[in-house]
Amino acid sequence: MKSFLSFIKALDIIFKWIGKIFYNYKISLNAILIFRLIYNIGNNFYSAFTDIILLIGFYYYNKKFNHKPLTNSKITVNNTTIVKNSNKVK
Repeated sequence: MKSFLSFIKALDIIFKWIGKIFYNYKISLNAILIFRLIYNIGNNFYSAFTDIILLIGFYYYNKKFNHKPLTNSKITVNNTTIVKNSNKVK
C-alpha cells in the first residue's frame, strides 16, 4: 500500500512538471496533438503511453491551478502598475 501511495505521488509530481513546461512556454493544445502524431508513427505501446502522459499533464495542471490565457498581465511594484503584453497565438 505504501508503494502504491508513493507511485501516486510520483505521478502527481510528473503531471505538475509536464503541465508547468507546457504552460510556461505557451505550447498550445495543437502543438501537443502534433507531438502526439509524431510519437504515434511508431505505433507501439511506449509512444501511446507518452502521449497519454502529455495530455493528462497538460489538462491536470490547467484544471488544478485554473490558468487561463492572459492578454495582459499586470504587475504592481511600489504603487506603480506595469502592464506586460503577451503575444497572442493565432
